[in-house]
Amino acid sequence: LRYEAVVAEFMAVSAKLGIPSIRFLPVSALAGDNVVARSGNMPWHSGAPLLELLESAPAARRHATGDFRFPVQYVIRPHQQFRGYAGTVASGVVQAGDEIVVLPSGRTTRVNSIESYDGTLAQASSGEAVVLTTTDELDMSRGDLIVHPRHLPRSVSVFDADICWMHETPLALERAYVMLHTTQQAQAHVTLIHHRTDMNTLDAAPAESLEMNDIGRVSMSVGRAIHCDAYSVNAAMG
Repeated sequence: LRYEAVVAEFMAVSAKLGIPSIRFLPVSALAGDNVVARSGNMPWHSGAPLLELLESAPAARRHATGDFRFPVQYVIRPHQQFRGYAGTVASGVVQAGDEIVVLPSGRTTRVNSIESYDGTLAQASSGEAVVLTTTDELDMSRGDLIVHPRHLPRSVSVFDADICWMHETPLALERAYVMLHTTQQAQAHVTLIHHRTDMNTLDAAPAESLEMNDIGRVSMSVGRAIHCDAYSVNAAMG
């Protein structure tokens, strides 16, 4: 069947992309085959129709997995008696009383309270926008990173990255760029283009530049060290 050939082609592509699980379903939107009910025109396929698959699929949930990462978005200082550090928890969980370390300064303190729009919280997890107050008054600013001291991120100024180039002007090695990482900005240079990804075969192809919508692997150099995790482990910090 042509359907089986298409499945085999997609399986080969998904294996290269590292997709852990993929479901296949033959449908005809024009005739409604296998959209709401099982199709009598496809007796060779005994699986559930599309609507049933969608209704039985597990709902996407916010996960609090991973090490605690809290990029500081801005400092709240309405008066001399209050100083809070606002941001969104990128990953993990933080609780009042936790020991924390601020990067890049390396200063340590403890979380005094976790404030939110709904009031004071006992803990905050990935995806929650909160304000942290600390037991010690530390000098923090936008772009600083709050983490647990036993689970530190990597500190790098030179690294390789897979990027998608989305500008009409091609990527240039000699040009300085502004790199955004969490809530901070840093000047960066692309020092080497390793290859461009051939989107038809997903193979690496030689490249001297990246054009608009090209995907490729490059080496980057940043003006100051950034604190990050591998994208495969923590996309928000990758």
